Amino acid sequence: LLRGGSVVETPQTTAIVDEVRRAAAEQILLHLGVERPGLRLGMLVRTWIAAVEAASLIWLGEGKRPPAPELRDWMVDHLVALLTATAAGDEETMEVVRRLLAQETSEGPVADLARRLLPVVSEAAHLL
Repeated sequence: LLRGGSVVETPQTTAIVDEVRRAAAEQILLHLGVERPGLRLGMLVRTWIAAVEAASLIWLGEGKRPPAPELRDWMVDHLVALLTATAAGDEETMEVVRRLLAQETSEGPVADLARRLLPVVSEAAHLL
């Protein structure tokens, strides 16, 4: 929302922004099916919110380019990537990802991202 330095920043506006961030985190966790996240999952959600805020401000500064639907889809890709990377080292997040993947279809956005990532990650096959 605001990264500080606003000319209208007051204790009240700071409290409002913090409340919006808290509410956003609660909604994301609700959609993930998590009531009390562990450290890694909680950090992941707050990190993604910060990334969305930053991307939104950059997007505004770039004349609202790319188009809003493309930006939205890209930010969803970011969330899926963060969940996946975190799941590799955090059992709680792994369980969340497994549960979410079970609900996905081959036509959904996660499947689309997986198809787009396969050519990229296949370049790492020599590392295995």
